[in-house]
Amino acid sequence: MPDPARSTSPNGPRCPMALPLPHEPQERVLLALVRRMAIHGLHDSSAAMLALHHFGGDFRRPLTLLRCFMHELASCSNRNIRLAPCCAPRMTLDEALILDSVMLGELASMEALTEADDPHRPFTIAQTLRGEFEQLGRRFARASARRD
Repeated sequence: MPDPARSTSPNGPRCPMALPLPHEPQERVLLALVRRMAIHGLHDSSAAMLALHHFGGDFRRPLTLLRCFMHELASCSNRNIRLAPCCAPRMTLDEALILDSVMLGELASMEALTEADDPHRPFTIAQTLRGEFEQLGRRFARASARRD
C-alpha cells in the first residue's frame, strides 16, 4: 500500500509540484525563463528567444539581469533548489519563492530559498530585475494604449 506521506499526486501532502502556475503573464515568462536557464544553462538560446518574443527589442537587459540572478542564486544557496521541467503544469515551492523574491521583493522568501546567512547578493539583483520588469510593463502598457 502506498505511503500517503510520500504521495506525488497534486493533492498529496508532499507533492513536489504542489502549487498552480501563476496567472500573471510576466510571472509565467519569468518562471519559464528560470526553468530554461536552470535546466539548459544560462546561455540557453530558447530562453533568449522567449525573452526576445516577450520583451521585444528591450530583451537584453532583463535577460542579462536574470542570468546574473541565477548565477548568484546558485552561488550563495546552501541547499538544492527544486525546479520543475519547462513543460510542467504546476510549480514547486522553490519556484514560488523565486517568484516572490523577484516580483514581490520579499527578502524572507530569498532567505527561505537559499538558507544562506547573507542572501543579499541575489536579492539585490532580484530587486533590479523587478524594477526592469515594472519599467517594461509600463512601457508596453503605454504602447498598447496608443494603438487603441
